[in-house]
Amino acid sequence: MMDRRSDLIRDSELDALFNTEFTVHTYREASASWGGRVVQRQEYWRRVSRIGRGAYGSVWLGKCVRGRQDIEWRAVKQVSTKPLSSGRRIDYSRELEAIAKFSHHKYVHRFVESFGWTSPLSEEAAGDVTYQILEGLSYMHDNQFAHRDLKPGNILIKSCPPQLWWVKIGDFGVSKRLENETAKSTLLKGTLGFIAPELHGFTPLGTPFAADMWSLGEISFQLITKEPVFKNTADFATYALQGQPFPSVDLLTHNVSAAGQNFMSSLMVPTPEKRLTAEQALKHQWMKQYLPPTIQPSPPSQEMTTISVRGQVKAQRKVTYHLGQVNGYTGLVRSVAFSPDGTTLASGSDDKSVRVWDSATGIQLEQFNSHTDVVRSVSFSPDGTTIASGSSDTSVRVWDAATGMQLRKLVGHTDSVMSVAFSPDSIVIASGSWDRSVRIWDAATGRPLRQLTGHIYSVRSVVFSPDGTTIVSSSGDWSVRIWDTATGRPLRQLVGHTDSVTSVAFSPDGTTIASSSDDRSVRVWDAATGVQLRQLDGHTYSVGSVVFSPDGTTIASGSFDKSVRIWDAATGWQLRQLVGHTDSVRSVAFSPDGTTIASGSFDKSVRIWDAATGRGNLTWKNPWM
Repeated sequence: MMDRRSDLIRDSELDALFNTEFTVHTYREASASWGGRVVQRQEYWRRVSRIGRGAYGSVWLGKCVRGRQDIEWRAVKQVSTKPLSSGRRIDYSRELEAIAKFSHHKYVHRFVESFGWTSPLSEEAAGDVTYQILEGLSYMHDNQFAHRDLKPGNILIKSCPPQLWWVKIGDFGVSKRLENETAKSTLLKGTLGFIAPELHGFTPLGTPFAADMWSLGEISFQLITKEPVFKNTADFATYALQGQPFPSVDLLTHNVSAAGQNFMSSLMVPTPEKRLTAEQALKHQWMKQYLPPTIQPSPPSQEMTTISVRGQVKAQRKVTYHLGQVNGYTGLVRSVAFSPDGTTLASGSDDKSVRVWDSATGIQLEQFNSHTDVVRSVSFSPDGTTIASGSSDTSVRVWDAATGMQLRKLVGHTDSVMSVAFSPDSIVIASGSWDRSVRIWDAATGRPLRQLTGHIYSVRSVVFSPDGTTIVSSSGDWSVRIWDTATGRPLRQLVGHTDSVTSVAFSPDGTTIASSSDDRSVRVWDAATGVQLRQLDGHTYSVGSVVFSPDGTTIASGSFDKSVRIWDAATGWQLRQLVGHTDSVRSVAFSPDGTTIASGSFDKSVRIWDAATGRGNLTWKNPWM
């Protein structure tokens, strides 16, 4: 009885004829033009040049000269069937089985014969490539296959920037299928430098799956640094045998985020069973940002999504965001804010205007020109009907979001209004001013309700808690203060920053507060106790703005170092850095669905970024719009 492996290989065999000029492949397949009858189709391929060579074979570039229109080029691996000098013939059945198995339509997008690259990659690019390799490894491990020779030379670049990164795993020459998933890896298989310590005898043996994960860690490290993790065998042995810290110096030199460093070190733990598995690695924080988009099988009946906020149901329209740069200003852009449904973006500028843009096209819809000095802050009401703006002309103005008509002018501050915010129910407005006060106004009438005093220098930012019961303010006196909305009574003071606190934001669940400062840091605080939970360092100049994502998992910050940075809210790890502005970033905002970030800059532009990838120069299109 023929075993399963032989059947699989035989079923995948090509009908091929080799001659000096061409390789002719014959396929027998159903033809629509012949009423579904099986007919023969032939393809003629000419060998062009050798593009790679291994220990037992070569990879050749082939060109289709007849019989196929959709594919012109391919890589073909040629292996020797001659016996070795010892008389032993090489058994290619493992490699053939792996190729046959992973050529199935379920896996084919992850695997292919391959060759490598030579240029170092950015952290973002390396993370993208690593995620795709990890997907392939996960498929293999789920099917009880270990690769056992994972290295950059076995990864094919199918496409790269300016297109999206697309890579595939290849070369299954030493791959092995494990009938018992607890089986140990005992033979020294693979390429030196990518071989796990247990295969050198430095640590107890583990599964070949764990050895693959070590190799992936080495690949990720080298993609960014173009250097091996260990420069010599002595360093390698010391790390494996004596429990030395993971050597992160090269990663730090390349400004790799803490999440990236943790990912690589977790793959390269000396003890095999303590390493991340492929399944665990896919869930790591560093990998989450490279998740591919989920494509639904069919559009919903209505382009609406309902979300519950404290018992209220709101409809949120699916929006196609215009990614890239929005120009049109003659002055510095100091503030940006999305409308609650995400369809429009408001911005305030040194040219004294408030402008409203279409989020999908980047086209300017409205321009409000009543302010007589710099517009420092803009905010949409949660119901989306009005926009509030604060200006150096000491006024707060309220506008009809649909028509652009000025509804009211709130007067009372004696110096520049630095920040404005609506309460969650849209009933009141808070404003913070250079006159050291926070003022509360009736949004419908413009009537002043109360004044909050206590800061000894300018109030830079104000924000309501998600339930509206408290207001948080930040100041040039280096403090963050929390106030009772109903009474104006001060509740607590958060102290820790060593320079002016420029911006504050509440997490969506109201449990934490983020603050940014001229001391170059972002700090996260417990809202109930005022205890500092963590400090986010990385910016090289003043941080002017901070905001939580709508789901509370990430924080975005904008800095005078011209960058926008995205952080993991729970750990403080920097996830990515968005670079493109040519001057200080003064304001950042998330779209309501969390997919997009807007940033306003002193370079007189507003930029729109993809929150998941950090890309800001592409146009993303929602297939349902």
